[in-house]
Amino acid sequence: MRTLPIVIVLMLVSIASAQQLPSQVDLKAAYCIPIVQHVIAGVTSVINNTPPEVYSRLSSETKELTTKQLADSDANLRKLQFYLVPRLRYLDTFALAAASKSAEEDIVRQREYVNTCEAKCQNEVRSCDAKCQNEFGSLRLARMSCVMKCASDSALGTRMQACHDLSWLPF
Repeated sequence: MRTLPIVIVLMLVSIASAQQLPSQVDLKAAYCIPIVQHVIAGVTSVINNTPPEVYSRLSSETKELTTKQLADSDANLRKLQFYLVPRLRYLDTFALAAASKSAEEDIVRQREYVNTCEAKCQNEVRSCDAKCQNEFGSLRLARMSCVMKCASDSALGTRMQACHDLSWLPF
């Protein structure tokens, strides 16, 4: 009677041990999927929540950049999933889940860092003159540009930014 549970445990152990450890590429893909999903959600939210009267005043270049960022992020998400999803059944999913959790934690830390950048940029934009108006079209866009640059210049921003250039994928 005791042999049946032992056999089941041995079968489960043999199945678990047959799984491979994920490679650095696998872990990076697992990390990047939530990052790219977050970007897609953020860009979609901005597009959907921008009042039409404000959206109509945006430059065509800004509209094109937003549309391009959304399309590029969608394509990146598909590439990451195309790479990782077929491999999932062969890989240790605990390590992949840890990489994904790390991305979620980085997203939270990045939000906190953006708040710091917003305070810094608020002061910089206040001192901005007509040059900002000409360069960005509005002080709001100047502040947004400052915040984006500040956030992407951090080590955390650099790590997250690596998810937008998928040249590290094998195909």
